Amino acid sequence: MIQKIREKIDFGTRRYVISMLFLLLISFLLHASELAVNVSNGKNEFSFYALLQLFLNDVTFIYIATTYLYLIYLLIYYLSDFSARMLLAFVLIIMICVQIGLMQYYLISNMLLGADMWSYSWNDIKLTVAASVTISWWQILLFPTVLIACMQLHYYFQQHTFSFLTSIILLVLILSIGFANRHYNWIEIKDINDKNLVINKESYFIDKTKEFIKGRQVNSPYLQQELLASAGAYPLQIKQSTTDYLGPYLNKKSTPPNIVFILVEGLGKTFVGPYADYEGCMPFLDSLSRQGLFWSNFISNAGRTFGVLPAILGSLPFGKSGFMEEPNMPYHTSLIKLLNQNGYSSSFYYSGAAKFDGMRNFLEKQEIGNIYDEDNFEDSYQKLPANSGGFTWGYGDKELFKNSFRFVSKTKQPYFNIYLTVTTHEPFNIPNPSSYEQRLQYFMAKNGNPQVAQNKDAFRCLMYTDDAIRNFIEEYKKRSEYNNTIFLITGDHRMIPVKHKNEIDRYHVPLLIYSPLLKTHKLFKSMASHDDVPSTFTAYLKNAYKMQMPDSVHWLGSGLTFETHFTNNKHIPIMRNKGQIADYVFGKYFITDGALQDLSDNLIQTQNRDEELTKKGEKYIEQFKNINDYVCSNNKLYNYLFVPDTSIKEYTTTPTNEVIVEEEKKEAPKTTSPKKETTVENKTNSPKPKETNTPKAAIKPTAKVVEQNINTDDELKAAQAFVIKNPGNAQGYYNLGVQHLKLGNYSWAKANLEKSLALNYKLKEAYQALINMELQRGDREAARWYYYKAIGVFEKSEFENELIKIKGR
Repeated sequence: MIQKIREKIDFGTRRYVISMLFLLLISFLLHASELAVNVSNGKNEFSFYALLQLFLNDVTFIYIATTYLYLIYLLIYYLSDFSARMLLAFVLIIMICVQIGLMQYYLISNMLLGADMWSYSWNDIKLTVAASVTISWWQILLFPTVLIACMQLHYYFQQHTFSFLTSIILLVLILSIGFANRHYNWIEIKDINDKNLVINKESYFIDKTKEFIKGRQVNSPYLQQELLASAGAYPLQIKQSTTDYLGPYLNKKSTPPNIVFILVEGLGKTFVGPYADYEGCMPFLDSLSRQGLFWSNFISNAGRTFGVLPAILGSLPFGKSGFMEEPNMPYHTSLIKLLNQNGYSSSFYYSGAAKFDGMRNFLEKQEIGNIYDEDNFEDSYQKLPANSGGFTWGYGDKELFKNSFRFVSKTKQPYFNIYLTVTTHEPFNIPNPSSYEQRLQYFMAKNGNPQVAQNKDAFRCLMYTDDAIRNFIEEYKKRSEYNNTIFLITGDHRMIPVKHKNEIDRYHVPLLIYSPLLKTHKLFKSMASHDDVPSTFTAYLKNAYKMQMPDSVHWLGSGLTFETHFTNNKHIPIMRNKGQIADYVFGKYFITDGALQDLSDNLIQTQNRDEELTKKGEKYIEQFKNINDYVCSNNKLYNYLFVPDTSIKEYTTTPTNEVIVEEEKKEAPKTTSPKKETTVENKTNSPKPKETNTPKAAIKPTAKVVEQNINTDDELKAAQAFVIKNPGNAQGYYNLGVQHLKLGNYSWAKANLEKSLALNYKLKEAYQALINMELQRGDREAARWYYYKAIGVFEKSEFENELIKIKGR
């Protein structure tokens, strides 16, 4: 018996060790070829130290795998030689396939694949892969050829094992090198592209997946003491800053300005403005940067598009996988909601499918007036050319801007319009690319950076988008409202395929505010982020145009800073990929994957080895992760009920359900809140919207409807007065929510009804009102969420009717 065990351990160990050496050889050859491809593409320079670190990281991966597999393999080998060998071969083939897939992803996207894979919907994954990956016939043949060759080589290795003693020595050597490399930093790699290259892609993917599955727990002492002392803690709710730093740069008109946000896909600072590495590839934006207010040390709060709308519109936390992916978004406000409440109309323009990344759902939660996406283009418009796999993101940027003029408001009502472009995203296809060839050749010769030649398609797209924005602004100049319009232009993140100079370069984007209202132009070097935009615009509109804004907000950002020298007093959290918060800016420091960097003008990084500062940076990240999880998981982001105390300004049109005709204005009482009718134009099966010059207020109501509105308004005032006198009365907040429901003010109704439950979680009618409200709005998932909250307090039978409605029976 003992002899048999010894023999099994002998043969099993010899075959296991030779299999691990085989895996190490294949891994190293694959990663060496990865380095060769990147060197040939200009993304990396050949470095012996990078190659050595790559080998050490592969050894470390074998060490980790051995820790889990060796004893399991010996146990199976003792029971069945054949089963153990087949299982080991199967595991090795799977590991090699995964390795090839992760390498392919990195070579195409220049990014490491981590837990973000589990944060995208299947449809979003298909779109992203289709845009980035094209598979040719030789690749289809190469993949099985490589696998067959690997299987044959593994069989050869199995027939030529080492002695037991040599195998033990090799096993101990692998474990020792792997352990030492995992815990000690032998080789310092400074270049960001080399750092990403030498990382073992399997180890990275597994580690990030484990973190994602484990999730976050609110366990920091900071939160225990300061945030969770009260069950009603709202750690991100702060007093709204009222200081207006933007207003002094703008002339004031008699009516509020139109506001237009242009969010350009992949627009990094490296392509635009003074001191840009590729200055001149987008000459029109360069000229605007000299005519407007320009921030040269500005960053995005996320490394992908999923983060730009929540940040720039709401200065919102990330949730688990990006705020737009939160299944139950915590109660919040945003620029869209606040401008709507002050009489603005609002629209979103996108040339792809607005459902991507959860954008449509998020915008509808903001009660945006209109969403125009690829369903709202007429047949005369042409989509971007498809890649070899037949995929296209949608329509080009020129088509996007041209099409939007069919819908841009022509009434006296000010508007807030948001554009999100797609042309500068992989696969970098534009109509008639040859028309940019001469311009591209001239730029290549002038700039001299080899990255231009190695990314010609990307730079053609940048030139195309520059022309698209030029055409857009020139067309706007023909419109009467141009002289009272503010344009904000920024990137959602920095383009990924073009080589980055350092880690923060991925987030380094320009911010440009351009307007005929500007008194002067100026270059600002102080740091800021997308999160700072809402605070700046609300303070400006409140001070310059006496608009009503809430006293308390949940903004992560404190507002843009207007310093002409490099400085930063902000804390800026960053979500690199969905589900991965690994970067954080505090003051003039940037911590990324546990490494501290000093920041200077143009966001140049220098490594800082100060251990105390590094620990402080890691603590900031940990605290933010906990706060982020706490507020999003427990609906503890915001509990401030904002209700304007005067009627809508005279420049607004009267919504459909505000039925006051000209002769009755003196008798009819003013409403205490705008009654907004939210319309989302681009439902898949709905007809395309047509322009109309007939304002909604022209619809004359019957006397009966007028009387009903007057009564409802009086009841609303009475409910508001009661709540002011009795702030702790749950029934009072319930009654106020019901009155808002009658007026169609859903966000205010929801806030009041939830407040009533916060004061009395056993208020059954509040649950019922919330469920019915969400069903009325067509959001069955939200209704289901309130149903589950209700049956956590009451018996299921008490909400049987609501369940039937939710199921749609």
